[in-house]
Amino acid sequence: MSSVSSRAIGAIVGGFIADAAGLPLHWIYNTADLGAIVAKYDKPEFIPEGQCPFYKVPTGSLSAYGDQCYVLLKSLVDNKGLNVDSYKSSLKSTFGPGSAYDIDHSGPKPINGPWISHNISNFLKNCNENKEKPGDTESKDMDGVCKISPLVALYAGDPKLMEYVETVVRITQNNDIAVRFALAGAKLVEDYVLNGPNPQAVDKMMSSVDSEAKDAIQEVLKTKTEPHAEVVKKNGSSCAMPGNFKNALHGVVNATDDFVTSARPSMVAGGDNVSRLMFIGTCLGAQGGVESLPSDWLSKTTKAGEIKGLAEQLFAMRK
Repeated sequence: MSSVSSRAIGAIVGGFIADAAGLPLHWIYNTADLGAIVAKYDKPEFIPEGQCPFYKVPTGSLSAYGDQCYVLLKSLVDNKGLNVDSYKSSLKSTFGPGSAYDIDHSGPKPINGPWISHNISNFLKNCNENKEKPGDTESKDMDGVCKISPLVALYAGDPKLMEYVETVVRITQNNDIAVRFALAGAKLVEDYVLNGPNPQAVDKMMSSVDSEAKDAIQEVLKTKTEPHAEVVKKNGSSCAMPGNFKNALHGVVNATDDFVTSARPSMVAGGDNVSRLMFIGTCLGAQGGVESLPSDWLSKTTKAGEIKGLAEQLFAMRK
């Protein structure tokens, strides 16, 4: 079985490469259109030209979810742990005025460049207004779930991990639903990092979350044998939770030890596929270790080499 270090690094890198792989098919809600696009290629990952109807970035790039996770990863490494003020500053420089995300969204779509998450826009606005708590109070989107892997890699086994997860999520999403499912996701990834593949991991997670998260997880287990695309359609394919967390977890509980074939069903299920893929990829990497990650996906993800190096530095900081 893989080592804790390999699984911690795999959790981080796995999420990023899954995000990049599915990005060309992001936010395509018309499943007929999506099917026609996918049919043109021999495989759905890393389609050469982005098909997202809202924005276009080069294939191999990270989504806004991935970039948020990257900011946290780098901040943790640079500061030898969680430094809230430095993390906020990094978010502002990555997504704020003068950044690649500083683009006018009011014109024709798709825009040429990355699409900023709504909660990040509100975070920046609230920071500019000097609000003590700048996190978006309305955002129930998957952003928080998508960026847990660096925290888990560094603090797995530390009693303060869940406190750190909540702190980080509330910086940009000061919303109980966003926190609830980020904590649930972190508990599952922590179990995989510390213990490896474990058929009982989801049951263990269910015993340590609040009643609303437990209900959502039970719904996932009840629909486990249903086709993934049908589950996504039933839950809704938008960014919001609990629906998209349930979609992502459905992908996890139906995964095998093959990273690529486990990621593809959610990649082609429509809507906000990359947020689902980040969590699925994180869980797959946390189970199989970095050696289980597909080498061609690593080579096609623009920042993969840098991310792997940062993940290695992060794990080396564990006490």
